[in-house]
Amino acid sequence: SSPSSPSSTTKKKKKKNKEEFDEVEAPELPSPPLCPTCRGPLLPQALMFDESYSSHEFYEFDKFASWFTSADVFVFVGTSFAVTVTDMAIKEARKRKIPVFNFNLESGRLEPSNTLNVENVIGKSEETLVELSECLKEKVE
Repeated sequence: SSPSSPSSTTKKKKKKNKEEFDEVEAPELPSPPLCPTCRGPLLPQALMFDESYSSHEFYEFDKFASWFTSADVFVFVGTSFAVTVTDMAIKEARKRKIPVFNFNLESGRLEPSNTLNVENVIGKSEETLVELSECLKEKVE
């Protein structure tokens, strides 16, 4: 084998084809789990893009909307800023001129401007958030 070609001993991961997945039997539920509040079908604990945050009481949209208006700072961790809730927070930060901290693996997701006070903290969250915690402890003490 040539230096640029892969070694013949390299193992390839076997991908399952559609037929193999079709053979797996899915468990059947007698009925979907129900929400204890509204008794409707229990929804997954995730929002899809452009899904309304007020679509179900569980998300407590009114509560977090009120948090936005009383926040002194916004801290984002690992977001692409491609969902409604992050857009709402950025608009509130601009409106009230409060600082925004963006903890992410790469820069460029959110840029500071004359209308937005952003500090991008680049690195792994398991390292950068520890540093944030230590800085906050020092401020409190």
